[in-house]
Amino acid sequence: MTIGRLLDRAEHKLAQTGVPEPKANAEFLMAHVLRKGRAELFLHREQAVEAGQACRFWSLVRRRAERRPLAYVLESQPFLGMELEVSAAVLVPRPETEELAVLSSGLLADMGRCDLRILDIGTGSGCLALALASGFPGARIWAMDISHSALRMARRNARRIGCERRLSFIEADLRCEWPVKELDLVVSNPPYIPSGRIPTLEPEVRAEPLQALDGGVDGLDAIAAIARRSLAALKPGGFLAMEIGADQGPEVEKLLRQEGFYEPSLSRDAQGLLRFATVRKMIK
Repeated sequence: MTIGRLLDRAEHKLAQTGVPEPKANAEFLMAHVLRKGRAELFLHREQAVEAGQACRFWSLVRRRAERRPLAYVLESQPFLGMELEVSAAVLVPRPETEELAVLSSGLLADMGRCDLRILDIGTGSGCLALALASGFPGARIWAMDISHSALRMARRNARRIGCERRLSFIEADLRCEWPVKELDLVVSNPPYIPSGRIPTLEPEVRAEPLQALDGGVDGLDAIAAIARRSLAALKPGGFLAMEIGADQGPEVEKLLRQEGFYEPSLSRDAQGLLRFATVRKMIK
């Protein structure tokens, strides 16, 4: 069967099961199997696909039709030029978290130092820690997560990118006392979805680790714990940077002030939504 006919049939199957953008999803899966760019598929629609490759393609299509995230089916996700391994053990890195990495890089660059100390809370795939390690070769970086499986994934990603020796991995609950202090930056994409909203999420999102999504009744449990611990863990002049829910800005700003921070700042993402909270520990 040709590339074109397989793509058409896969698009139809994915559309039947409610997969968003079924045409694009079919193309991503075919490009993955054939190791081609999506644009090449259009140029070779009449090319025959080998039987083994067709079987592999349909295996991936069936998994995607079950509403598993595309990144889980492909077992990889791009993040700021890096190709990260992902699985159901970790949250799928998203464009908003890329923006958080860029925002955090700007805060660190303004410090004008090489000997930076950074803690990534809830590291998951390691995307934030690895992006900052790539941008700041002289930094000491700790990647912390409560999930042993997530930390294994983060280690593998650090190894494939060549940063493993520059990162330290900590298996710990963010609510407990952190084992590192005197930090220049605490960065986190914490669980911030209110518990009651979890059942209403798309199937692909519900397939991701619950502990990486569920932020408690109001979605602020992890954010509050991070704010509380960060005040003690940061150096004077150090920053806390977090991704937050688009409707949580005022509550997060109030929470940060209650925990002892001054002048928290809220930033918008590329979609114009209030998505990031940053605050600096005062220099006495």
